[in-house]
Amino acid sequence: MKRREFLYTMGAAATAGSLAAPSASAQNSTMKYAHQNGTSPFPLALNTSTIRPSSLVDKIDAAGAAGYDCMELWMDDLEKHVADGGKMEDIRKRIEDQGMYVIDVIGLWGCMPSDEAEFQKMMSTNKKRMEIAERVGSKHIAVLPLPQRENFDVKQATERYRHILDVGLNEIGIHPAMEYVSVFKDFNLMGQCMQVVLDCDHPQACMVSDTFHLQNGGSGFNGLKFLQGDVHAVFHWNDVAERRGPKEMSDGDRIFPGDGVLPLEKVIRDLHGNGYTGPLSLELFNKEHYTMDPKVVAQQGIDKMRAQIKRALA
Repeated sequence: MKRREFLYTMGAAATAGSLAAPSASAQNSTMKYAHQNGTSPFPLALNTSTIRPSSLVDKIDAAGAAGYDCMELWMDDLEKHVADGGKMEDIRKRIEDQGMYVIDVIGLWGCMPSDEAEFQKMMSTNKKRMEIAERVGSKHIAVLPLPQRENFDVKQATERYRHILDVGLNEIGIHPAMEYVSVFKDFNLMGQCMQVVLDCDHPQACMVSDTFHLQNGGSGFNGLKFLQGDVHAVFHWNDVAERRGPKEMSDGDRIFPGDGVLPLEKVIRDLHGNGYTGPLSLELFNKEHYTMDPKVVAQQGIDKMRAQIKRALA
């Protein structure tokens, strides 16, 4: 089996929340895990925010050259590609030809206005964006709790997410995942996001998690051990130089994993122990990296992730 076919097949199985049983040949070899030549229980993903100034094609090529299993794409890149006359199918093929797949698209912006009539109107845009994500082959699309507002109504967000989830799965073939964001005015805690995931009472409800947001929002990391692995659609992976208080940092404070102070090796062990088999996705917004060769940044990132996983699971 070609590397591309292997990774795509294993990626699909992993994101469904189950770890494939090893084949006889794998059992007789040194392969221990399903990804990264047997060294990782998780696929490793590149979130394209990490090399943001590059073109979409250059981002794909940088991820492929470094050896990532999958990618997270951003909707603004995809919408621009469509507006310029491009096809999602061509982007999907370029990704798959380099042995990768798309795990997530970020995302559904402005998808949860508080006014019911505005929400129904926004669903037209939500559907178009979900269709774009489906055509590029993405497993998930992130549901952002936007527009921002004080005293965010979590009960209403639960109803909104359930509707978006049903439409995505049943009408379009894409799996929406709720995301919490620490820099937002409200809905910035993992617990709030879990409330939505639990109370929407849907068997495929899930969320996008993020090590930076766990620290900056104030949720911390100890709660992860209580969560079943498949509640996470994808886990954004990054570090920070110092553990400041809630909302004292911005996205630009993210640094390469392993270069900072977050307990990421413990998080790896907790996720692995709870059966998480989805991707760790490198998501940075570092302006210094934006001035560098994207292939260098992508390579440095995956090297640090590989080393961290090795240390954590040794």
